[in-house]
Amino acid sequence: MSYGITLNDAQELLKRKLLINKMSAECIKYQLEYSKNSAMLQVLTMKTAEDKLKLIEELNIITEKQLGEFTQERQDECKEIYIQINVLDTQTPRFRELVARLDTAQEKMCALMPKIAHLEAQMPPSQLVTNFHIKPKEEPSTAHNCATEALGFGATPPDGF
Repeated sequence: MSYGITLNDAQELLKRKLLINKMSAECIKYQLEYSKNSAMLQVLTMKTAEDKLKLIEELNIITEKQLGEFTQERQDECKEIYIQINVLDTQTPRFRELVARLDTAQEKMCALMPKIAHLEAQMPPSQLVTNFHIKPKEEPSTAHNCATEALGFGATPPDGF
């Protein structure tokens, strides 16, 4: 299927498609940045959770001992553990940095996506990768003529081949 467009129209379509591709590449870079920072934030969060779990398990052991025999020493240990837990609950500079990077990457992606969609909506369907149609494979011609028969093309092979 061919479209009757001028060379100038074709160049404009190519320029628009190039712009869409460049914007899409930029958006993918922000997606990668977002994913990497998200993974780092998850690792940081898991490490904090593991540290907090150890402290809470230690606190539970001490509290069980307190049930049997209450001592000021154990009570002081519990207070120290609560202080350590509260420190873990405080957002670190690294945590805030990663969250800021996530927010920035997401804002940039969200700004680009509607622009890309708008530009793609203006493209003819035949120019969008998702709308290409696959043509069926053409069958070879079976027409026989003197030249093809003389060269052996199109002839039926003898039995046994």
